[in-house]
Amino acid sequence: MTESTDQLIVWINDLDGRALSQRGAAERALLDHAEAARPLLRKALSLTERPLLAAQVALLLQRLHDTGALADLVEAAAAHTHGDVRVILLRAAVELSAGASADPALLEATAALAADGDPEVAQWARQL
Repeated sequence: MTESTDQLIVWINDLDGRALSQRGAAERALLDHAEAARPLLRKALSLTERPLLAAQVALLLQRLHDTGALADLVEAAAAHTHGDVRVILLRAAVELSAGASADPALLEATAALAADGDPEVAQWARQL
């Protein structure tokens, strides 16, 4: 890993820090380094043991209009167990999917989520 990659990882980890100022500074830094941060942000979505981080990353990817993260968001929504986090992930995916062409693999993944036992998760999945 390069020094810049290490710094990106530090900022990503700070997204679920206790201090609001720490989270805000990390978000601003990641927005400033968006191109380099995108791949690492997408990977962070899968950290199921850190649900707040996944939610913060989803919102950041949404702000970055990262349509390439669409499949990662849906995959993370299927993997996470926290209902509120799953909804945030799917809401970000819905926002990013506006105008995107339908990917057959993505449609298959969302079909399972559309039948989810959590009505809010199912509702957002049906919008994809």
